[in-house]
Amino acid sequence: MIMNTLTIDQKIYNGAEMYAKKHNVSVKQLVEDYLVSIIMMDKSAPVNKDYSYEEIIDETMLLDCFDYAHKEYLDGKCKSHSQVISEIKQEKGWK
Repeated sequence: MIMNTLTIDQKIYNGAEMYAKKHNVSVKQLVEDYLVSIIMMDKSAPVNKDYSYEEIIDETMLLDCFDYAHKEYLDGKCKSHSQVISEIKQEKGWK
């Protein structure tokens, strides 16, 4: 597994940490799930948690996802993880 460190705005991290605690997940899992959900918006295959997405996600795509998430945060357009997943499933016609 390749690991890299990202530096993000402290307010964003604090918000993610509070959200993660509230939903009983780690910040790592929260970020990974959110990134996968964004990346999978362009994929036709259903999201499968047992699949390793490390093979299909490149560094540029991850950075683009973080830039997008940060812009959404600054614009006040944040959504809960469950809302994002519901919207993706609805858009893709998944159940």
